[in-house]
Amino acid sequence: MSWKIIVDSSCDLKQLNNLAPNTQYKNVPLTLKVGDHEFIDDENLDTKKMLAEMYAYEDRVTSSCPSPNAYLEAFEGADNIICMTISSKLSGSYNSCELAKSLYLENHPEANIFVLDTLLCSGPISILAEQINQSIAKGLTFDEVVADLQANLEKSKIIFVLSSLDNLVKNGRVNHLVGKVVGLLNIRLIGQNNDGQIDMIHKARGQKKALATVVSEMEKNNFNGGRVYLNHVDNLTGCQLLEKLILDKFPTADITIEEAGGLCSFYAEENGLLIGYQTK
Repeated sequence: MSWKIIVDSSCDLKQLNNLAPNTQYKNVPLTLKVGDHEFIDDENLDTKKMLAEMYAYEDRVTSSCPSPNAYLEAFEGADNIICMTISSKLSGSYNSCELAKSLYLENHPEANIFVLDTLLCSGPISILAEQINQSIAKGLTFDEVVADLQANLEKSKIIFVLSSLDNLVKNGRVNHLVGKVVGLLNIRLIGQNNDGQIDMIHKARGQKKALATVVSEMEKNNFNGGRVYLNHVDNLTGCQLLEKLILDKFPTADITIEEAGGLCSFYAEENGLLIGYQTK
């Protein structure tokens, strides 16, 4: 039996290493639009160029989800298909994938397809993709792999640290005055996922205090070591400082640092951090 693990580009993992036998990994890109310029969020995207254009553009900037046809192409050639999308409360990607599933099953009724609305983005989806691959490598059945995925989703968390709100202001999600004050006073906003939406839970003056707050929140959420993804928008130094703080507190943490992809950079913005992890 052949397998496909499919994500949309809210997951910053463009390639999955050490794939199980007869398994493929596909990252289906969203599209980011700045004025008349469209950026495809794939491995060829120049994120710095996109952000420079975004900051220079004074009007609203947008993103659009993959089409059902894009998902149909990703489905081709596999018996067992598991697809994970960004939160349906933030994008139409899940609905597009569900439509593609219905269309695909009309012509391939023997296929097994599971589409998961993760209610997340970025690092937690990367961790889930790794775990799906591990389950496949163990020889689990489709239903067993799905059951493991759903159990792991319940433990999955994300924390955001934002130092710029330019895009959120342009899109009317944050008051202009609030956005300006955040930039001028070196304030970091710390947020986390709440049922598929973003809740701002803390404000911190400067990066050092913000990172200490992140570790405190991880502990409060019952993190006790394990897999962690630190994704950043041109802020490797911040990630390395946070890595040290996490390892000082949780020596068994297994941490990967990666640059954020296009979509996450689009919204987390310059110096933004996205921390994906799982609780006990």
